[in-house]
Amino acid sequence: MDNLKGQQVFLTLKEFIVDIIGEDVAEFIEIAPSSRFVQDLEMDSIQIVVFAEKVKKEYDMSTKFVGWISKKSMRKIMNMTVGDVVEFIVHKQ
Repeated sequence: MDNLKGQQVFLTLKEFIVDIIGEDVAEFIEIAPSSRFVQDLEMDSIQIVVFAEKVKKEYDMSTKFVGWISKKSMRKIMNMTVGDVVEFIVHKQ
């Protein structure tokens, strides 16, 4: 993530993640662009849905985001990283 816009989006998404998983948990987990939601951040399906809702609301892209996710296989969704979402947001705005 080398551009300023990408860094700003990442910091916003990181705030969302900390809010969802809790500061006490976030203290012990590194949240980086390469962090995978399920394996690294240990987010469950409800937490991921809450995250997606925050993204849609913050960046006003409900149809685009849902369409992007729905085109992915379950395996790709399970391995999605924070950086993947950052790149999507940066390129769709």
